[in-house]
Amino acid sequence: MPLLNKGQPLLSVVVVIHNMESEAENTLLSLATTYQREVGADDYEVLVMDNGSDPPFPESKLRGLGGNFSLHYIKDAPPTPLAALNLGAALSRGRYLGLMIDGAR
Repeated sequence: MPLLNKGQPLLSVVVVIHNMESEAENTLLSLATTYQREVGADDYEVLVMDNGSDPPFPESKLRGLGGNFSLHYIKDAPPTPLAALNLGAALSRGRYLGLMIDGAR
């Protein structure tokens, strides 16, 4: 299935992270185009929702994963990931939506 509109991805993946930098790095690496088959960076986007980590997840960790990653920090986030998921869904541009809560701890 082709892109819907120029610049609009088919899939948006929202990943919520909190205070787990190394675990989040592994999860995000698994979503990079180098780990996918028959898909390009323009086909999907990954919205990384940092749910109030202290310190915040470094944006530099997204470099090298492809142009389809964006980081959104939620200051004073509530303890539940629900608000982060909802914000990520609202920011998403894809036709389809995937939601992930990275709870690797």
